Amino acid sequence: MEKAIFGQDPFVRRLDNLLLHIANTALVFLVFILLGAGTGVAFWTSLLWAVNPVHTESVAWIAERKNLLYAFFYLAALVFYVRYTGNKRPAYYAASLIIFLCSLFAKPAAVTFPFTLLVIDIFLERPADKRLLREKAPFFLLGGIFAAVAVAVQAHTGQPPLKPYPHASFVFYVQNFFLPFGLSAFYPYVEMAADFSRSFFRYALASAALLALTVWAARKHKNFAFGFMLFIVNIFPFLFLVPAGEIMTADRYLYIAGIGLAFIPAAFFRAIADNRPARCALFIMLLTSLAFAWTLQARNRAGIWKNGQTLWASILERYPDNETANLGMANACFRGKMPACYQDYLARTLRINPYSTEAVSLLAISYALSGKTGLAEDLLKKAVAAAPANPRLLFNLSVLYHRTGKYALAEKTLREILLLNPAHPQALNNLFWLYSHTGVCGKAKCSDTLEPGLKRRLEKYL
Repeated sequence: MEKAIFGQDPFVRRLDNLLLHIANTALVFLVFILLGAGTGVAFWTSLLWAVNPVHTESVAWIAERKNLLYAFFYLAALVFYVRYTGNKRPAYYAASLIIFLCSLFAKPAAVTFPFTLLVIDIFLERPADKRLLREKAPFFLLGGIFAAVAVAVQAHTGQPPLKPYPHASFVFYVQNFFLPFGLSAFYPYVEMAADFSRSFFRYALASAALLALTVWAARKHKNFAFGFMLFIVNIFPFLFLVPAGEIMTADRYLYIAGIGLAFIPAAFFRAIADNRPARCALFIMLLTSLAFAWTLQARNRAGIWKNGQTLWASILERYPDNETANLGMANACFRGKMPACYQDYLARTLRINPYSTEAVSLLAISYALSGKTGLAEDLLKKAVAAAPANPRLLFNLSVLYHRTGKYALAEKTLREILLLNPAHPQALNNLFWLYSHTGVCGKAKCSDTLEPGLKRRLEKYL
């Protein structure tokens, strides 16, 4: 609908994201009001959560609309559930369940919702009886179905699972929320795994300390424990989920989990400053300064999503030798019609990984289009020599031979592809064109000399 009405204008899409984020902030405020946290705590929780720079990715990145939508339904379902706990009206329970289903359809990350309900039950000191468990059964059933589907889909990606670092990721997320410096739109697995491995004991000790603090708080300070538990149940799946081969962590995973962390300083404010005017004024100044600083940082950070070049440039500042980041910058330069920049970053990618099929293919095509066919041919030949069973490299080489009039070499290369994949559609199509429109061989001669299998595949043309 947006595209039909406003076209490709990114301003409208970002504005919609911002409005959704504001709506989510209002829902966070309402949830804590209904939980009896008080107006002050609800205000500071929602404000600190809303302006935290770690959420810039979810709001400024148009593609993350699904994160905002699932959160909207998630929080709306919480509102109805908390209201249900107060008056036991079936309509509120049904509304919570239906809206939770909408959240699941928006993004399967909503599977944590039933666990959040359990944390809320503990906070409200609801009696743990069979009725309480029956209440949660439909939520766990829906969450379990969507979780199973999500796991099955990831299992069929064809890529082997990567080793997670849950203890380090746990500390990393807490650190990124409270100390949002050095944030990145992309945390590459290889670099993050190396850092987590080098600092294994530091992260392990910090993780143990945070968990111990949660246990201690559960006995002494109910509100602090509630905030930690909200964070833990919502970040837990992301501590063990490593998206196939690309990233270790992501700021967007803190969008819902960060609500619990935002509640902690707000609850601390009430515990320390309640009925103490001098302390109250001091803490209001501190929290206001923090919110203002985070707002400025979030505003500045939003600028990196201006376009692909600004995005990848910010990532390359932190990870200059990352293959994916350099390749991403190359593609951004291509879309920006900057051929020199495009070729430069493709060359950088190949210096990092000389066997990158993507970079070799794109750089060769770029050379060919700019008239440097000799450079393109040399590049592809070297790549094919290193990976002779790579159909994509072979196909690109055959296309180059074709475009430069080397039809015999093009035919030879296409036949090599068909030995690897006899049903390769592009290779079959191009081979037919060679036999039909060039002097590689006469039509009848080709028909007589083709191998039986290849002849059958081309017989409708020959």
